[in-house]
Amino acid sequence: MYHSSCVLYDNHGTTSPGRECEEVYHTGKSSARISRFPVIVMGDMNGHVGILGEKVNENGHKLIDFCEGNEFENLNGTIGNGLHTWENKEWKAAIDYMLVNHEARKHVREMYVDENEFDIDTDHRMLVLKYKWGGKEVMQEMSSVKEKWCLKAANWEEFDKVLGRHVWNRNGNVNDMNKEMAQMLYATAEQIIGKVKCRRFTGKAKWFTREIKEQRMKRKSLIKKQCQMQKLFETHRIAEVEWQGAWDEYKVQQKKVKRMIYKARVKDERQKVENIRNKGPDGIKEWRTWRWNEGNTRLCLQCNRGVEETVEHLVLECSKYEQERESLMDVVHEQ
Repeated sequence: MYHSSCVLYDNHGTTSPGRECEEVYHTGKSSARISRFPVIVMGDMNGHVGILGEKVNENGHKLIDFCEGNEFENLNGTIGNGLHTWENKEWKAAIDYMLVNHEARKHVREMYVDENEFDIDTDHRMLVLKYKWGGKEVMQEMSSVKEKWCLKAANWEEFDKVLGRHVWNRNGNVNDMNKEMAQMLYATAEQIIGKVKCRRFTGKAKWFTREIKEQRMKRKSLIKKQCQMQKLFETHRIAEVEWQGAWDEYKVQQKKVKRMIYKARVKDERQKVENIRNKGPDGIKEWRTWRWNEGNTRLCLQCNRGVEETVEHLVLECSKYEQERESLMDVVHEQ
């Protein structure tokens, strides 16, 4: 992700050696060459570098060579509070890292491995980086109100005429001409098209009920309890069966929350499809827009029946593949 003066590179190191692993570090080196900008490299690199006293593996050697060759600092081993970034019931490992170059290091205030502050559904622990830019915290609270262009009611003919009457400076350099064009387009759009205020999405979907919120809070409390029990077990203050019980309780709650969210989302999406279908031909445009915006939906996007996309539906029911089914049945009848 590129900003005007910062480069953020999200990396995932493969566990299998060879060309794929080399390409990952080659991409990272390409980003590292932009030395005049702050560069942050982070992610699951599947490398052991000896932070926990473990043997350095092949990915670990590549990571060390990458840091030394491009003058990057591994924050996990310098200022990082917390060591292991991945764990299950039997194993712990440090495989997720946060790397910064000299320019980015100037703005780093703190880096730590989260233990139970954030509720995330993964066996990895979150790496938290507190970063300041220009004396202000990067994280800002976004307003719930934003503005958007009134494109539906725009007078495009007038927009074209205003731009056509403008006298462009053709004697400047490319950067000045691009800047002039961008400023003119924006000014003309504000004059002819205009903007209206609208509500920004606050992050709470309609399917996110109070019951789901309560169960997620319960899951968060159980993971905290499990982490505390694990520390007590590691210091021989409780028996393993007590820690195992806390772990099993958390896993049961985790599965319960997943099922609740899955069913709520399917129900909500099915209702949306049903409402669009009831509009008949008038809902065709809305249907296409919904399909484009809801690309991660669990419903079948190949037809408008509003049912869950399963193998049985695609093979036996989906209208998209009606011709293929008929061809297959003809082959079966011939045999």
